[in-house]
Amino acid sequence: MIADLPHLRAVRDRLAAVYSESTAAKNARHLDWFARFVGRPLIDIPASVAEIEAQAQRRAHRRGKLDPSEADRVKRIVAILRKMRAAAAPIEPGSREGYARLESYAAKLAGRAPAAEDGATAPSTGELRARTLKARFGHVPLTDLDAAAAAAAYAEIPAAKKAAAREALAWLDDLIAARDAHPEIAALLPRRPIGAMPTLRPRPIDWSRLPAPLRADREAVIARAIRVATGECDTLIGGDLVVSAGAKTIGLMKQGRTGGVVNSHEIVTGDFTRDPEFHLPADRLSLALEARLRDGLQLVDASELARITMGDSIFSNMMIFGAAWQRGLIPVSYEAIKQAIELNGAAVQRNLRAFEIGRWAAHAPDEAEKLLVPNVIEKSKSLEEKIAFRADHLVAYQGKGLAKRYRKLVDGIDDGELREAVAKGYHKLLAYKDEYEVARLLLSSRDKAKGTFSGDFKMTFHLAPPLLAKTGADGRPVKKEFGAWMERPMRVLAKMKRLRGTPLDPFGYTVERKMERALIKQFEQDMAEVLPKLDASTREAIVALAELPLQIRGFGPVKQVNEAKAAKRREELLSVIQAGGAPVVKAAQ
Repeated sequence: MIADLPHLRAVRDRLAAVYSESTAAKNARHLDWFARFVGRPLIDIPASVAEIEAQAQRRAHRRGKLDPSEADRVKRIVAILRKMRAAAAPIEPGSREGYARLESYAAKLAGRAPAAEDGATAPSTGELRARTLKARFGHVPLTDLDAAAAAAAYAEIPAAKKAAAREALAWLDDLIAARDAHPEIAALLPRRPIGAMPTLRPRPIDWSRLPAPLRADREAVIARAIRVATGECDTLIGGDLVVSAGAKTIGLMKQGRTGGVVNSHEIVTGDFTRDPEFHLPADRLSLALEARLRDGLQLVDASELARITMGDSIFSNMMIFGAAWQRGLIPVSYEAIKQAIELNGAAVQRNLRAFEIGRWAAHAPDEAEKLLVPNVIEKSKSLEEKIAFRADHLVAYQGKGLAKRYRKLVDGIDDGELREAVAKGYHKLLAYKDEYEVARLLLSSRDKAKGTFSGDFKMTFHLAPPLLAKTGADGRPVKKEFGAWMERPMRVLAKMKRLRGTPLDPFGYTVERKMERALIKQFEQDMAEVLPKLDASTREAIVALAELPLQIRGFGPVKQVNEAKAAKRREELLSVIQAGGAPVVKAAQ
């Protein structure tokens, strides 16, 4: 216990009883500064928040006002005094203040100030566990917390939070077991260890929410409805964030009734093929689900978790299913699910393992999240490495001659930002994706897929050959499905890449290929014209011109539309450069 604190001198002398050594020394310097600031010794300054604020106001009145740094230090001293007053207050048996004292003690064990006093400081592990105890069991006085009270409170904790609660209780048990080593808080601790809480058990099914016929036969629950009415969805098992958060699906859910587990992985949809500017609004989709389901939702990046733990994201749906079962959302017994997987006969052991990993992800979401954080962070490439990478790609794309052509222009630029812009834009134009490149990439993808999958491997190709494809109602070529026999023609086609851009190129006479070759010549001419004019006033416009090819994305009609937009923007930028430079506005839409 800390004795009474009549003045700031007494506060300073007792800092070490509440704070770590380094923090106590820092706070002592704050108090010494305040004594100098008001021109009075600490022993003459009452340990009162009102008195400290009054002394600061009188000082400010004489000088006009406190500067920001002085105001911050006064606030710090008030916080110190309040903390010391709280520590000096006697703790009555059964008081809930014990949890707060436990948190302060955890900070001291970590050799730091309590995180609550500094919003920029992350709390220590002990502080987090003390906060978890207060949040989950705080309705029971700390000294009265026993196994029965803890088990009753634990049963009401959401499944996603149970792991943290168990860790906090285990930490508290360690303190109880070593009570003699912690005399400052010994009187606050429960009299006996709490003991372990249940671990990997699914949440009990709320049978009262099921229709009467299903409640009557709990061992053979069969859902017969083919449609779900608005607001009557009990369980959402979402393998795709876009569909799960769609307006129609959201309308089927009801807060307090619906529980859901959704794969949060960002899966590219077909919209990307039609709109090069398309970006998946993952944050808004997640927010829509969270707003509707609140605590009933668990988001899991099952695709990435499956890839890391099993080497194949194809098992993500089984993981989502396992997580939903673990949360008590699927009214089917464990034995029945296991038997169904075995009867299906497809990758039985791997599907069973995926189901168990999904259960674990629902049971210990924090641990699952840690697994998704890469252990090795790839070092960002230097500009020279980026240029070398693109040059190597051009060798594979066509040959060394094209790579030399690329290097000749890029290596002649000294300005770093402009050189990077030219490296990106010029490469984009040189490596246009024609029939030869499509064949090379598809064969490369086939080899990778064959090395990944086992068994009877079969691959089909969806293509729109320029001489065979029909035009759809939207003005775009309609793709057809081709079987494995297409591999042989594609191998021949890939080897014909040296015909690219020559009179013998059979595809080089299409409008799109002519446009792509013209863009390359145009870019080279533009750079030859504007690079000598590079100075501080034209630099921004020249960089924008060099990066302009990056906006010409897509294929066929999509690419032609984007090329027309870029052509308009090119004229604007050239005018700016010719005029000697001017502010560069946003690219034309």
